[in-house]
Amino acid sequence: MPWSVVGLEGQRECPPRTTSNDPKGLLISLAQSDYRVLCALAQNPQRTLSRDYLAEYTFGRERQALDRAVDVCISRLRQHLEPQPRQAQLLRTVRNAGYVLACEVETLA
Repeated sequence: MPWSVVGLEGQRECPPRTTSNDPKGLLISLAQSDYRVLCALAQNPQRTLSRDYLAEYTFGRERQALDRAVDVCISRLRQHLEPQPRQAQLLRTVRNAGYVLACEVETLA
């Protein structure tokens, strides 16, 4: 990854491995695929990324017609990072387009 630590609106940090801090500041462990989805979104904040792009970035393959792997990663990330996962504010779904990380991202040294 081209960055070492990413802070999401001052409350979350994403070290360059598969760990992150949840909204309460607790260290959590992420599956590698979930972490890669988060990295892709963090590198493109406020920008909608398609499921196809996220599948290629995360798994190195094209997404199949009924492939829900990216959706499952997003769901798990919401469980870890959103205070109310069913009313997502941080990881938003853009209908018929993909997902967007709806916050500012700051690269920390």
